[in-house]
Amino acid sequence: TGDLHLEVMESDGKRHYATTNMNKQAVKYYGSDIRYLKKITPNNLLKISLPLFSPLYFIIIVIAIAIFIAFIFYYRKRIKLTADIDRIRNKRASGVAKKRLKRAEKMMKEGNEEAFFTELIQTLWGYAADKLTINQTELSKDNIQNKLLNQDIDPVIAEQFIELIETCEYTRFAPKTEEFRMEKSYSDARSLIIAIENAR
Repeated sequence: TGDLHLEVMESDGKRHYATTNMNKQAVKYYGSDIRYLKKITPNNLLKISLPLFSPLYFIIIVIAIAIFIAFIFYYRKRIKLTADIDRIRNKRASGVAKKRLKRAEKMMKEGNEEAFFTELIQTLWGYAADKLTINQTELSKDNIQNKLLNQDIDPVIAEQFIELIETCEYTRFAPKTEEFRMEKSYSDARSLIIAIENAR
């Protein structure tokens, strides 16, 4: 390629500045269009949205207090209702057990051994649950015995009650037994329920 020749001319000694075709009014206009953005924090946001001692502030306080009082009232009412239900279950336990014992007695007279022991064991479980206010999820022989002992029931009666439940569970699935076994189980169930009722 050929040589490139540059010609540098001598400066006149003056400084030249690039200027824009914008007058002072234009600058002032554009300046007025800019707004300072204040940084928002949780503290000043609360001050902006909810001034202290404003009517809205007091309304929110009153609503919060009302909700709290309503919750306390509901909670106390629920406790009272639960206690009332437990009291009703406790009072009805003996009556419900007597009705079921009558059904068991009928099955015993009919010689229906499986149905008899099924009804008898349900009578014992149901009586214990109602009389001792035990939820179905917590109903077990250990809990029944502990509840009976905690309520000053004779330990012998508590133990016999659990033994009768175990006997009914075993006999229900065992080969056919003598008729006197049904009569004894029925008599024991009645006697134990009466003993618990008289002890309380």
